[in-house]
Amino acid sequence: MQRYLFCLTIFLFLLIPSTTTLAANRFSTITARPVSDGGDFFTVLDSNTLYPWHWTAGATLTYNHEPLESMLGGTNTSIVSRSLAEHYHGAIGITNWIGFSLDLPVVYYSRNINPDTLAAATTERGLGDIQLSTKIRFLNRSKYFMGIAFAPFITLPTGNTANFMGEDGVTGGGSFIFDGETGKRFTWAINVGGLIRKKFSAYNLVFDEQFLLSGAASFRLFDFLSVATEVSTRTPFTDFFQDKDTSPTEIRSGLQWKIGKYKNFVVNTAGSFGIAYGTGVPHYGAFLSLTYKKKPSRRYVQKIKNMVEKTVYFDSDSFFISPEGSQTLKEIEDVLHDNTWIKHIELNGYADSFGNKKYNHSLSQKRAQAVYNYLKEHMPRQTHVSIFGFSEDNPIESNRTRQGRTNNRRVEIHIK
Repeated sequence: MQRYLFCLTIFLFLLIPSTTTLAANRFSTITARPVSDGGDFFTVLDSNTLYPWHWTAGATLTYNHEPLESMLGGTNTSIVSRSLAEHYHGAIGITNWIGFSLDLPVVYYSRNINPDTLAAATTERGLGDIQLSTKIRFLNRSKYFMGIAFAPFITLPTGNTANFMGEDGVTGGGSFIFDGETGKRFTWAINVGGLIRKKFSAYNLVFDEQFLLSGAASFRLFDFLSVATEVSTRTPFTDFFQDKDTSPTEIRSGLQWKIGKYKNFVVNTAGSFGIAYGTGVPHYGAFLSLTYKKKPSRRYVQKIKNMVEKTVYFDSDSFFISPEGSQTLKEIEDVLHDNTWIKHIELNGYADSFGNKKYNHSLSQKRAQAVYNYLKEHMPRQTHVSIFGFSEDNPIESNRTRQGRTNNRRVEIHIK
């Protein structure tokens, strides 16, 4: 109950400013925000959160061609014809289920006309609106059939409003996140939410509170490389998909590389195009990002190793997991779910000296396989498992005593 009350408090904290000083009659063409925490997609959020006090820092370069058009003087006019911007972003985990992130866009080049005077286009640059957000995870997708999280956000009016780089006031909102994994390679996510703003009209366009919807799918080609596709749209609640100018839809597709021992460097490259043009959605665009995720500290890694590197014991001439063994493996499952940086686990099976060596070798392998079978249904998709049977080799105690033989009938679990 305390967890849910805390989540509600965070949401209300972010919501209050957005309902008191809502944006007035200017709007920003910066609508697609890059993922700040090194997730599976480009702009669509997944439910995963960072480990406690682990952080990310990165930059995303975006190019948009004709992100803002409107009917002016009886003709369809490109108000913002080209835009090149860099998003500087970062995130930090507070607990295993909550984290915060920040995104600061800087527009290096924007080719605009003044829609009031229709004067010749000029080149502009400036700061965009800062966005602060949090992510609160309710279900862990590695443990359950689906992950569920909620991500409220607030956007501060730091941008250049005259050149469509920022809003006149604070906006806010949030999205519910649903995601999951199918097999070891396919990941999907859906974000459903809303943007809170005051209704206003400008340049033959009507802006109001908006319904936000996006979906994404990713397929892992190799351990370090995935291909992903996103579709995102938005529309006013009061004019639900009735006006194409305020109900744009965009498709983005590209590649994601995760580099380093802990996959702590994330590189995204993608292209996008509008399938329903409107405010903030370009005819086409490009997306390039680099995000660094702080690798787990040695102290943290050792702590997790101590929690995972356990031993499961077996009865004589048996490879069935006992209730005590099940409890040990259940504890290990919970640790694996919250520590997806663990990429390789080794299961080493052993037997006592009773019986011949060939039989004991088979029995020791069956014991290691039994532990794997227990864990595999709940193991994160990135984890590779090696299984070995060592017969009666490497005894930890003498096989001459009953207690010694009991302790030698085991499977040892190691992180590699």
